Amino acid sequence: MRWTAPELFEVPDTDDTFPPPKPESDIYSFGCIMYQVCPTAYIYAACKLFSIACQVLSGHQPYHDIRSDHQVVVAILRGLKPKRPTIHRIEDCHWDSIQQCWLGVSERPAIAGLRDLMGRYRDAIF
Repeated sequence: MRWTAPELFEVPDTDDTFPPPKPESDIYSFGCIMYQVCPTAYIYAACKLFSIACQVLSGHQPYHDIRSDHQVVVAILRGLKPKRPTIHRIEDCHWDSIQQCWLGVSERPAIAGLRDLMGRYRDAIF
């Protein structure tokens, strides 16, 4: 539930079936995953080995300060977003990307835009 887009909790006005998730819902969830971990790369030049590791951004699942999943759903429906962690250092560029994923459905970045952004982060490491 903690990674679910708010629009997926909405109840339809009619008895029709619930609409299927859209790519925009996946973008929201991707922002939640970025909140928890972000892929980075380590280069071991001496050994010429490449290894992928996970750099923990927050170290917490979204809404870690809320115990009950029911309360998490209420927080999501009220438009509350996880706060930027103060203990762990999250780069401004990462936080900006996370927040873009949490915008309203029509304002979220396209998948291709996120792919390009992740590529730029990767290229900056190499």
